[in-house]
Amino acid sequence: AQGAAGVRKKGAAEPVLLTDKFEIASNGKPMTAVLLAALIEDGKLRWDSTLFELFGDTLRGMKPGWRDVTLRQLIDHRSGLASDPLGLLIARTLLSTASPTRQRLDIVEHLLARPPQNPPDTKLAYTSAAYVIAAAAMERVTGRAWEDLMRERLFAPLGMSSVGIGAPASPHRVDQPWGHGYPFHAPLFGRGQSDTPIDPASIFASVPRAAAPAGLVHMSAPDWAKFITLVLRGHPANPARHAALLRDDSFAILYEPDPRNQVPRGWGGGRYAGNWVVTTKPWAKGNRPGDSGRLLWNQGDDTRWHSTAYIVPELDFAVLIACNRTRQWEAGHEVAEALVSEFVRDERAPGSGLQGRWEGLIGGLRVTLEFQGGELARPESVLVSLDQENERIPITTVTDHDGHVRFETSKGGGFDGTFNVNRSALAGTWTQKGFTRWAVFKRSAPILALRDN
Repeated sequence: AQGAAGVRKKGAAEPVLLTDKFEIASNGKPMTAVLLAALIEDGKLRWDSTLFELFGDTLRGMKPGWRDVTLRQLIDHRSGLASDPLGLLIARTLLSTASPTRQRLDIVEHLLARPPQNPPDTKLAYTSAAYVIAAAAMERVTGRAWEDLMRERLFAPLGMSSVGIGAPASPHRVDQPWGHGYPFHAPLFGRGQSDTPIDPASIFASVPRAAAPAGLVHMSAPDWAKFITLVLRGHPANPARHAALLRDDSFAILYEPDPRNQVPRGWGGGRYAGNWVVTTKPWAKGNRPGDSGRLLWNQGDDTRWHSTAYIVPELDFAVLIACNRTRQWEAGHEVAEALVSEFVRDERAPGSGLQGRWEGLIGGLRVTLEFQGGELARPESVLVSLDQENERIPITTVTDHDGHVRFETSKGGGFDGTFNVNRSALAGTWTQKGFTRWAVFKRSAPILALRDN
C-alpha cells in the first residue's frame, strides 16, 4: 500500500505526490553500511580494518587512542567519538569549495587529531561523524567518491533512479517538496519556528554535502522501498529470505547486534546493528519456532526532513514514512504503529470484558495492562511500562459503556477508546501532562499474519 498527503511547502497549494522526493536523513546510514559490506566482500576492506591501517600514513596528528578503532565499531557507534557533532560538520564545510571527498578527509583529520571522547569499544554514542569517517575509508581504498560508489553498487542495481543529494527542489520553485525547520538548523537566540519553509536556494536548505554518507540522500518513497526490501528480504529471520547484492553471511553480520550495544535510555530499548535499532515487539512475532518478534527501526532527521522506517522480518513486512518537516520523532512512531495496526491481522480469540492481561503500545512505548475485578478496578489492576524499567503503575478508575472504554492511572495518564467488533482489541488515545498519543491494547497470546488485501 502507498499514499501521499499534505503539501510541498507550507502556505503553498502544490500537493505532495507519490513520485516526490524526500531527504531521508539518517535512514541513509544503513545504505552506507550496505556499501561497506559490499567492499568487504570484494576484499578491499575488513570489518576489523583499523583507522591506523586506513589513515595512519596520510593524516597529520592522529592521536594514539584511534589506532585500533575498527570499521565495525564505527558503524555501530562504539568508536569513542562524541555524540553527533553536527555543528562541527556544518561549520567546517558550509562555505568550502573543495570536493565532498576532500571535505570528508578534512573532517576525519580534524576528528582524529583529538583524543577519543570515550575509550573505544566501551560505550555507545550515536554520531553521524562515524559514517563520514567510514565513507572516507571507502574512498581511500577504492580511489572513488562515495557518491559514485553508491550509484554503481547500490542505487543502479536496485533501480533507484530518483536518488540525489541535498534539497530536491529547484531554487525558488515548488517543483518538489521543501524542507521545513528552524531557519539556521536550530533556534537562534531562542527564536524561530520549527516549521519554517526553507528555500532550496539557501545555504541552510540542507546539511553540507560532505555529510551525505551520514544521511543527505533524497529519493521518492517507492525508490526508498526498494532498498528497504533489500534489507527485509536479506534478513536471516525472514521466512521468505532472498539475499541480493550481498551474501547471506554479510546480512547476518550487519544485522546481528552486539549485546553491549544498548541504545540510550528513553529510546524504547533495543540494540544497534548497522544503524538499525534491533528490538522485539509482541505484534512482530512470526509463527516459526525460534521467532521472537524482531523489529528493526530507524528514524532520520537533519533539521529539515524526517523519516521513519520499521522492518519486521519475521512477518516479511515493513513501513516507511517520509515527512518534509523536522522534529517528528513521536509522530513518526505513532503513524508507523497505526499502519502496523491497519495491515497486520491479529487472530485472537474474541473476548468479553476487560479482565485479564493486555499487550499495548502508547506512542511507540511497550506496555501491558493487568485488569482485575471487572469494571471496578482493584488495587492490583496495573499498567506495566516495559520500556521504562517495568514500572508498575496502579489503574485507579475504569469505565466501559457499550464498548467505549476509559481508564486512568495513579500518575495522571488516561486512555479513551473503543473495543473492536469481537472485543479482542482496544484502540484510542492516551493523554498525559498535556500530550496526546495514539494507543492500542490487544488481548494476550496473539497469532499474527499479514492481512489479505
